[in-house]
Amino acid sequence: MKPTPGDIRCIVYGHLTRLGVWQLRKNWDASLPTPDRLERFAAAVAAFGDSQTVIDTLTRTSQALAAGVADTIPLFA
Repeated sequence: MKPTPGDIRCIVYGHLTRLGVWQLRKNWDASLPTPDRLERFAAAVAAFGDSQTVIDTLTRTSQALAAGVADTIPLFA
């Protein structure tokens, strides 16, 4: 499997969406106006950290694996 940067971005945002929904589930107020609900969701997702850093790291790792240089990627930063 050779995921593209777009595939990686989609997977990361999918996971962040799932985590955000899970985090908000107990106190969700469907009666709030849509802009307010979206703001709450955006804040919950943003609290997880910088998604672009995760996307960039996974993209570099995927490219390194495809190029056969996985041995040069440290397991822990």
